[in-house]
Amino acid sequence: CDFCHTTRTGQWRRGPRGLRTLCNACGINWCRKARAYAKAEACSIEAAELAVGADQSLFRRVVA
Repeated sequence: CDFCHTTRTGQWRRGPRGLRTLCNACGINWCRKARAYAKAEACSIEAAELAVGADQSLFRRVVA
């Protein structure tokens, strides 16, 4: 996974760098952050995905 660096997951998800770059948990979190960003900034989902993917401070996940 590009964010948490896990190598095992039940499902790989699309992320800012393409298909199968995020684990299931990070992929869901990234999608939620992108949707929230799009709503807050009144921009398209595509633009929000680029912004959230480019600025990793907008995407944080605590890994235990």
